Amino acid sequence: MRFAYPELRLLLLAVPMLLVLYWWARARRRRYQAELGEARLLSGLAPQASGAWKALRRVSMLLAVVFLSLAAARPQVSMDWVNVEQSGIDLVIALDISASMSAEDVAPNRLARAKQDIKDLLSELSGDRVALVVFSGEAAVQSPLTVDYSAIRLLIDAVEPGMLPRPGTALSAALDKGLSCFDPEDRSQARAIMLITDGEGHEGDVDASISALRAAEVRAYALGIGRVTGEPIPVLDDAGTVTYKADREGKVVMTRLDETTLQKIAIETGGAYIPVGGGSTGIDHIATLLGGLEEKAFEAGMYKLYEDRFVYFLVPGLGFLLLEFFMGDRRRRRP
Repeated sequence: MRFAYPELRLLLLAVPMLLVLYWWARARRRRYQAELGEARLLSGLAPQASGAWKALRRVSMLLAVVFLSLAAARPQVSMDWVNVEQSGIDLVIALDISASMSAEDVAPNRLARAKQDIKDLLSELSGDRVALVVFSGEAAVQSPLTVDYSAIRLLIDAVEPGMLPRPGTALSAALDKGLSCFDPEDRSQARAIMLITDGEGHEGDVDASISALRAAEVRAYALGIGRVTGEPIPVLDDAGTVTYKADREGKVVMTRLDETTLQKIAIETGGAYIPVGGGSTGIDHIATLLGGLEEKAFEAGMYKLYEDRFVYFLVPGLGFLLLEFFMGDRRRRRP
């Protein structure tokens, strides 16, 4: 047996708390009786409930708490393993984490905006498998294809500039690494790569990567984040002071959105290019485009079925609660 909400078993702590309360109330009542007079005389003047009757009421309340607490935790028993299928597309999100993504021409900065856009997109997806790739001068897979969007969100939160040792913006490495996330032998799924980058300072053979994507029937959707007018790159020094990245001659380096290369990647792979800047996120557009791709069923994995058994605890719990309620205080009869 397992519990769907095991944390609710903490409600059982009410049992020892009630026991302490009963003990305290009984001790206080005896102390007051001792102050007022002899217990035998007081009993004759004001008949009280019998000790056995009180004990039965308290036991009924304690049992009600135990059974209702266990019912709230939702006990379940395992039934069988089933093979679950889902339908959707395979999507690789390739996120640029180079130094230029710290530029603040998109509030609060390019990388923070990109991370929020990815989370917004995940909220729009249902049943699609998603992988995460980060890149700068090199690329690395953070998560293979999965339907666990919560895990992707946690990985997105942990992404920071400088995670990868090699600086730069290697678009070809990002595309190649993204392509490696797909099963080369299985083309039954509609497959796509969403590239989120400023596209500046790209390295490697982008044309070869585009050809590989076309051969694998993978579409690339590029989100160009930033502005073409340029923006300095903030740098936090050891003293906590914000300065701006400069070249060897001391001139401030300006980072600009390179739309030309991103448009080329998108158009030649049958995808789309969407600029991100100002109040526009492009997520709704991307979600619509991805939703238009042909979905195919895939095996999501084996899952164990569980059947609820909370009713076996709920019924006796309510029974003991009603018993305690209707019992009332049964007074001793005077002789």
